[in-house]
Amino acid sequence: MQTKIWAHRGASACAPDNTMPAFELAVKMKAEGIEIDAHLSGDGVPVLCHDEMLDNVSDGTGRVRDYTVEELRKLNFNRTHPEYGKVQIVTLEEFYIFAKRSGIFVNTEIKYYDSGKWEELNAVCLKTAEKTGMADSIIYSSFNHRWLSELKRKNPAAKIGLLYSDYIEKPWLLAKEFNADALHPWYSRIFEQDMVSQCRKYGIMVNPWTIDHPAEIEKLIGQKVNAIITNKPELALKIRDGIR
Repeated sequence: MQTKIWAHRGASACAPDNTMPAFELAVKMKAEGIEIDAHLSGDGVPVLCHDEMLDNVSDGTGRVRDYTVEELRKLNFNRTHPEYGKVQIVTLEEFYIFAKRSGIFVNTEIKYYDSGKWEELNAVCLKTAEKTGMADSIIYSSFNHRWLSELKRKNPAAKIGLLYSDYIEKPWLLAKEFNADALHPWYSRIFEQDMVSQCRKYGIMVNPWTIDHPAEIEKLIGQKVNAIITNKPELALKIRDGIR
């Protein structure tokens, strides 16, 4: 099995994360997957942005959910890479159309910041995947395991991965409890409890985040994880293909 390389928010070390320049660059670098972050705008449109607060990624202030999608489009999302000039927010549908055309796999992290809207966000993410023909090329992830498992209950064909950063004893059993297809741990957790081999026994994929240091990338590839989520897909691909 060859470890896949997924670009974290696109090639976010080189371009504004969760934007078309970062996605296009990831495809150009030949990443095999792209990780994105989905929120609901104030008018119920799924959009891509890592943070709930706009201040960290754009020239706007406040929360994503306080703006309509058209209001969000007026903001500049280049804060992490101002050299790119004006960069617009991307809707989930726009990204899925791009991903379908590019033939790339997608890890959609669902951001349940508005707890009253989680069912709506689940439903619209599933609907958008079906509409764009991407349903078979997505794995959904979230730190809220209960609400993520409800997405799978609504659509048993959907793949889900449980995100976590703290120590969990026998996480493969947690995955089975939530009917999850994968675990998405902070990368340092991989080396605990003989995790990869245990997950393999249970048919659970392991896709750690976020790995940018060459030595750690090499070590995780040696562990034969299913995918590595990285801000530097070009570096990770060079290391993997050199090892291979």
